[in-house]
Amino acid sequence: MLNHLLIRLVDTSRRNPWRVMLGALLLAAFSAWFAAGHLGVSTDTDLMFAPTLPWRQRAEAMDKAFPQFRDLLVAVVDAREPEEADATAAELATGSPPTPPISPPSAVPTRCPSSIRKACCSWSRSNSPP
Repeated sequence: MLNHLLIRLVDTSRRNPWRVMLGALLLAAFSAWFAAGHLGVSTDTDLMFAPTLPWRQRAEAMDKAFPQFRDLLVAVVDAREPEEADATAAELATGSPPTPPISPPSAVPTRCPSSIRKACCSWSRSNSPP
């Protein structure tokens, strides 16, 4: 039965190519309209997964328990000399055109121990000069 149905479909399509093309174009136009109105892309990782997932609930609990880590940007600067890393960190803290400043002007980067020869700079909206 399926074989006969398929044969009739191919035969009808062969005899009416313009109707098949019109139908395909209408189907494509409808699909594009539906996708534009109902589908979307979000890069917000909070929206990518359902909030009912156990690991998402634990992550939300951590965010509530430690609000100082929200909206935090961390940069690790690797340099041969600590002074070079400090200069790079200071340049990052001030921001350079054309990119907007990474942090408010009052934020000051913090430095890891010099024994590891890296300046670990972290900024937060709540940072203030020491």
